[in-house]
Amino acid sequence: MSAAAATVRSAAAAAATRARKGGGLRWLGTAAEAEREGGAGARWELSAAREYYDYRKSIYGDVTHRALLVDAVGTLVVPAQPTAMVYKSIGEKYGVKYSEDEILARYRRAYEQPWGGSRLRYVDDGRPFWQHIVTSSTGCSDLQYFEELYQYYITEKAWKLCDPDAENVFKALRKAGVKTAVVSNFDTRLRPLLHVLKCDHWFDAVAVSAEVAAEKPNPTIFLKACESLGVKPEEAVHVGDDRRNDIWGARDAGCDAWLWGSDVHSFKEVAERIGVEVANLPGILSCDRGRHAAMPGFGAVMFILSRRLQRGSGLRWPSDGQWFSGAIDIYLPGILSCDRGRHVNICVVWRMQLL
Repeated sequence: MSAAAATVRSAAAAAATRARKGGGLRWLGTAAEAEREGGAGARWELSAAREYYDYRKSIYGDVTHRALLVDAVGTLVVPAQPTAMVYKSIGEKYGVKYSEDEILARYRRAYEQPWGGSRLRYVDDGRPFWQHIVTSSTGCSDLQYFEELYQYYITEKAWKLCDPDAENVFKALRKAGVKTAVVSNFDTRLRPLLHVLKCDHWFDAVAVSAEVAAEKPNPTIFLKACESLGVKPEEAVHVGDDRRNDIWGARDAGCDAWLWGSDVHSFKEVAERIGVEVANLPGILSCDRGRHAAMPGFGAVMFILSRRLQRGSGLRWPSDGQWFSGAIDIYLPGILSCDRGRHVNICVVWRMQLL
């Protein structure tokens, strides 16, 4: 046996042992191929995510992180309607003439440019910055128009949760001892907004850039959140939708970080990666990647049916009042939630055989 072949086979044996132990190595070539290339062709792929997960479990146990940090806009909540649509619909009575496409293009240009008023965009209530954005986007400098827009974005109708099952997940996380915090580039409206959306009690702390005088990706805001929770940065994982601000910033602070919409797609998936199981809510049909079908009234319907069947009383057909046996179809309209806030109306049909 050549020295190269011996090296390859030795490596293969070691890799097989690691794979049996969950080390995450996957063979992508053959020993013959490797020998032909003098050993240099031995191709292995290291499953870094799996190996890192095992590493954290070996240190922290089954629950791999003591704290979860969450970005606000784009991860926890999203605007209920497109920004350009809102700017135009409210602005029409103030003389705004630009189309939604024009407003969106101007908004993006204004938002991406350095803000000259301060090294921070969001200072206190953020009014100077947002007034600049609104004027640049719409060409309208009417203060009454700006104030109406500004107040709109602190109302419940302006926002919606990215994940309808979030409350159930955060309850499970906190019950398991995982501390939670929001970490957001936002002005001082964030706290009252979380209260309006009835999700402020999900979190042990809130780190807002306008309050800590540091915006993501500055590590300071992540460190402040960890300090508020009483955990070390390496004990926390941050989840956000912006690679630069959320992922790179959190890692610079020493935290673990997962990209929303890529590494994870739902808060249930986040919890399960941390090591916390979350039971499905009644009336929720779970699908892949955290998507689900919400079926209002499903729990109540099934409870009534089961009670009647237990009593042996049968079921009454609503149109003619006759008792019957056989099969019935239960139609449950709902919404199939998808990535990035899109959704599809559905109707789930349940067939129950009555004996």
